Amino acid sequence: MAKISRFNIAAVIFDKEGKVLLCKRSMKKKIAPGKWRLPGGRIEIGETPLEALKRELLEELSVEAVSISEMKFVYTYRVGEETHQTQYAQVVIKGDIRLNYENDDYEYVSKDNMARYVEDEHLLIQRKAIGW
Repeated sequence: MAKISRFNIAAVIFDKEGKVLLCKRSMKKKIAPGKWRLPGGRIEIGETPLEALKRELLEELSVEAVSISEMKFVYTYRVGEETHQTQYAQVVIKGDIRLNYENDDYEYVSKDNMARYVEDEHLLIQRKAIGW
């Protein structure tokens, strides 16, 4: 396996109906513009994954992470010439979602409707991360 050049964190957030939160990335993003993904982002140097997750949720969604599970799924993949790794954790949030510039939209999506939002090559990965 190649050396990992970027470490990321993603949040699995359920609503009261058991639907999961997906965010539509801004068209201005370098990686996956306009794609629906679980919220999260890069782990900065000196941050723990939990610190990064809390920061990303506050920055991107203006919500507070009240409870964070242990990392339950890790996915390593290529983006161009780089190798990235994303860790996923289930999160309970507090507050009303207000998006910043990094996402254009958000939706709570059921298991049955997820394929309408996430393209085939990422659908299985996202479902594994969610536990579906």
